[in-house]
Amino acid sequence: MTDAENPRVVSKSSDPMRTKFDPDRSVRRLAVIDVMNFLHNSASKNAPHLRNAEDTRNYLDALDLASFMSMFLQRGFDVRAVVPRSARYRARNGFLFDLFFAMGLIVYTEKCYDDLVIIKYAAARGGFIVSCDKYRDCLKMDINMADKYVIRNRVVRPVVAKHKRQQGEPYTNTRSGDRIINFTAHIEVPTHNILYSDPTSRDYRSCVSVRRSYNYSKSIKIREQLDEMFQFVMNITPLKLDERVSKIAKYKEDTIEKWGAPPYLKTIDDVDMSASGCVNIVDFGCFISSGVLLQKMLTFCPECGSMLRFDKSICEDVNRFLCPTCPFVMPITRTISSKHCPKLKDLDDVLGGPSAWENAQITDERCPRCSCDRAYFMQLQTRSADEPMTTFYRCANSACGHRWKE
Repeated sequence: MTDAENPRVVSKSSDPMRTKFDPDRSVRRLAVIDVMNFLHNSASKNAPHLRNAEDTRNYLDALDLASFMSMFLQRGFDVRAVVPRSARYRARNGFLFDLFFAMGLIVYTEKCYDDLVIIKYAAARGGFIVSCDKYRDCLKMDINMADKYVIRNRVVRPVVAKHKRQQGEPYTNTRSGDRIINFTAHIEVPTHNILYSDPTSRDYRSCVSVRRSYNYSKSIKIREQLDEMFQFVMNITPLKLDERVSKIAKYKEDTIEKWGAPPYLKTIDDVDMSASGCVNIVDFGCFISSGVLLQKMLTFCPECGSMLRFDKSICEDVNRFLCPTCPFVMPITRTISSKHCPKLKDLDDVLGGPSAWENAQITDERCPRCSCDRAYFMQLQTRSADEPMTTFYRCANSACGHRWKE
């Protein structure tokens, strides 16, 4: 979506792991797009007069994501877009998200909060993140050093500008072969090390392994499919609702069969008209419960890149990871996590420790537990200065030791 042949290197980098760029051996890193951040930021730039989030959603268009992914593919980068499954109902042409998923361009998350999935997916594959988010909240979480390194050194902010098409044109073609829908977007980086992995990089072998799944013929096939989608959306836009839904259902079925994707993506059980007048296909097939408790963990399938689900097999009595989109199964043979429950601070520590009760005064006060008539007491100012002090009691009966306060 920019006329530049390649992303621009604009300044020096402070990356402590910066390496020397080798044009013959360096490999392109995987581009991981924070979809909802990118679309919302682009919509706000394209329509700055909008005042609330509901209006902004009307400007979210799956075709803009297709155009942005095509820009990376044109320049030889493999791309993955991470997006919540609910995004299909929140954007124009939302049915395209399922088709992107069928083509292997999208990683679905089950929850709206997808930041950790994006970060860990990029870190595991040596990729860079395209987002306007700085992920400062994630830096405060208990994440590993590889995740923190990606946040600090490999998050690229897209440069977005409003675009005005010619009257009657559905999109604009640029000299470099990109399609512009509602806005132009490109990226600028301070060093090649963000976009490329060099032979001296620590993650070079990992990036080479990830890159093997992407080749020229696959790139051509994906780009041709995206071109076909642009033309399809342009053709169905003037149609009436019933005819449009019929066309979408047929196109989804043909495309999903062509890419060998899971059949449930074909399901169309309801059609909802958004405020912008575009059709969203509501797919209930993927929400069918199997009756088994599934827990989401940030582990990805090595075959298709989907997020694996944790499952305990009742028949075999073993824990395992299952891929929701392909037959991949990974048995769990070792401990993968541990839970540490910190002990709460004892009340004695607040009152000065156990030795403080040894010197406490004793008074006539009945214990509510053992009915002993004697108890030690201490007074502390736990409230504001104009409030009375709080009296803490401890039963004088050594066999009881019950504590309470006034």
